[in-house]
Amino acid sequence: MSHTIREVTAADIPEWLRMWQALLPDDTGHEAEACAYFTCRARYAVTLVAERPGGGLAGFVEVGSRSLAEGCEFQPVAYIEGW
Repeated sequence: MSHTIREVTAADIPEWLRMWQALLPDDTGHEAEACAYFTCRARYAVTLVAERPGGGLAGFVEVGSRSLAEGCEFQPVAYIEGW
């Protein structure tokens, strides 16, 4: 089975939120963050999603950079924010 990997779109917000809720059920604020992703020009991360062949999303990864990360000697540091 193969999945198509692409950048998240606004149409993916319900599925993206479903996956965030499964990952962090006690965390709130993901809906506002998801909406801001498409309006904020200075995004800190890129979100890639994997499409299921029959519809919906199978997974996501948010990749960004940070000025510091534990155990890293160089800056900036590539960082996986969520997956």
